Amino acid sequence: MARWLPAILTSRLPRLRTIILSFIVFCILLTAFFIYFFISILFNYAIPVRRAYFLETEYLYTVGAADLREILPSPSANATSSNAPQKRVRGLIEDVPQLHNWRIPTSSTYDELLGLWFDGLGWGEYKGKEYWIYFGGTHASTTTGSSTNDTSVFRHRYKKNSCEDPPEICDAYNEAFNRISARWHDNLRRPYPTHPASSTALLRYVNCDISPLLCSRNLGLGIKPVQIAHIKIGDACDKSLGTERCPVTWRLFGLPRQESPWTRTIRIALDGGGSTVVPSFPDAEEQMWTLMSHAGAIEGVKYYNDSFPPSASNPLWSIRVQVDPIPGEMRAHWSQRRGLGHWGTLRAAWLSSLVGMPRELLVRCYLVQWLDMVLNWWDGPPHVAHPQNCKGIEAKYAKHVEVMGTMNKLINEHGVDPKNLFVA
Repeated sequence: MARWLPAILTSRLPRLRTIILSFIVFCILLTAFFIYFFISILFNYAIPVRRAYFLETEYLYTVGAADLREILPSPSANATSSNAPQKRVRGLIEDVPQLHNWRIPTSSTYDELLGLWFDGLGWGEYKGKEYWIYFGGTHASTTTGSSTNDTSVFRHRYKKNSCEDPPEICDAYNEAFNRISARWHDNLRRPYPTHPASSTALLRYVNCDISPLLCSRNLGLGIKPVQIAHIKIGDACDKSLGTERCPVTWRLFGLPRQESPWTRTIRIALDGGGSTVVPSFPDAEEQMWTLMSHAGAIEGVKYYNDSFPPSASNPLWSIRVQVDPIPGEMRAHWSQRRGLGHWGTLRAAWLSSLVGMPRELLVRCYLVQWLDMVLNWWDGPPHVAHPQNCKGIEAKYAKHVEVMGTMNKLINEHGVDPKNLFVA
């Protein structure tokens, strides 16, 4: 056997032989490490980012086109057509603003809609604002029997069902939040002041089927359906960096709830006559409504911050995360306990100051372009995609901020319906 080996490895110089063999082993281990690192980056970051971008932007373009069809008169409105009218894509939650990780020219990202800096701190003009955010999705069995001709269901090659709970839980909480949003809007539109104990928070939601990156633990908020989150932007803001940065408190609640600030009771009749009051487990709508509708209800919840992530004995957790400004510094990321840690660290490296936000947009844009060029051969060309054009993206962003700021001012201060902004 020895005659087939190189002479230097069979020589009587044991020290030299040991060095050469050690070097060969080191090269093999180093190669294996780089292969493992490449595969890990490819499957945990590169491919999910690429797929999430095409999925979410195509959804936004589809919804935007449906909005324009409703706002603008169709030139063929009076013409006869043999085709049946096309249904618009139906959102998971009706009449509630949806949060996204990416943007198109007519939309905003989640941090812009919530008034958050990249490190999780709040904008000064949003101080005192509160939000309830529902994180929902669909179960695989929910869409199994749907017809491919149903245009109200958005379909995409990268879309996946994100709710891992039993289908009855996924559907029950989606429907419950829809009913809550209808009651919530009715309360806000009342001509008389609401009760002082009523919550004044605004509603938002995330569809993890559409925005997988935003729900991802590696690059997102790390919140999976079904859950609800409450965020409040505080008043003790810091101005040391030239911009007002305010503290933000996040409270996350797993669903279904095992405990509530109040115990629901019902009265039942007794066999021997009379009645008695007994505790009753609340349904999906009642569980969320007791937390959301009453100001201060969230203070009566026990938070399991010391047992994150949830253990087998505590699978349905509540957690509170406080993000405070550091005078004279930008936070590298939100918190050790939350997602966006990796992404926030990268964003901090790209930005030299808060004013340099467009620089991140340029890096994101080229990152998506490069990923698309590299992965097209392996991941497959997307059936529907709107490739980003990075030329002039900073100027486009500045114009976008100006237009969205004007629209938000008209909506918030004058109660203008956004659909009326496009009517001559």
